[in-house]
Amino acid sequence: MKAVKIVLILAMLVIPAFGRLSASGLTIEARGTFFMPTDDTFREVYGSGPSWGGELGFRVSDRLTVWAGGDYFSSSGKLVFTEDETKIRIVPLSVGAKYFPVSGMINPYIGAGVGYFQYQETNSIGTVEKGAIGLVGRVGFLIKLGPAFFADVQGGWTTCRVQPLEVQANLGGFSAGLGLGFEF
Repeated sequence: MKAVKIVLILAMLVIPAFGRLSASGLTIEARGTFFMPTDDTFREVYGSGPSWGGELGFRVSDRLTVWAGGDYFSSSGKLVFTEDETKIRIVPLSVGAKYFPVSGMINPYIGAGVGYFQYQETNSIGTVEKGAIGLVGRVGFLIKLGPAFFADVQGGWTTCRVQPLEVQANLGGFSAGLGLGFEF
């Protein structure tokens, strides 16, 4: 509950920027990435794999965009000691900002944000369903494919430390992928 309050407070700090938005500053993007966890045990149990997500962005100025988005990662594996089947689902919901140092047909950016990482792990030991606050970083290039259509080639980094039972883990990692979107 405390984590949800923190995300809501951060969202309220970003919302005043929406008053400066123009109708042509809205972007909607769908993306697919390949997620590579940084935690050794997490990677040993679940490996790496595809993640899917989307993002809603609002241009505040020529150089700055605020965004909100979500991703979905799920995987199956075997527990380290018992080798019983285990499944995990991670759904990070995040808000942040992207800075575009130059503009043109190819627009590089760097971005940062905060997220609420909702996760569920199910195995023979039981089911754990919790959430925690984490950090999000992104770099990439928006490539204009037409007046309103763009591609987003991106790399990302997330970190979110959790300790659901006796074991501490990091639900974050690196990702690389491609998004396609429209600007209105």
